Amino acid sequence: YLEEHGHVKTVVETAMALDEGERRSIAERLKGMYGQGAMTDFRLNPALLGGFRIWAQGRLFDASMQTQLADFALNLTERF
Repeated sequence: YLEEHGHVKTVVETAMALDEGERRSIAERLKGMYGQGAMTDFRLNPALLGGFRIWAQGRLFDASMQTQLADFALNLTERF
């Protein structure tokens, strides 16, 4: 329904709280990517350790420290 009416729901998950300027900047960037109907929900998740995750249109962009550390550990175990 949302997509048919020009709306896209995006979720931004961060390890630390963002100030209003950061939220506005991210929301505007997402509107540039997904159209003016992009609705952004911000969530706090300290387990990320740092970085962020963005969900939009069924896709996940993961730039969290949690995932980067897990990938690093996996690569170490594969090599040794």
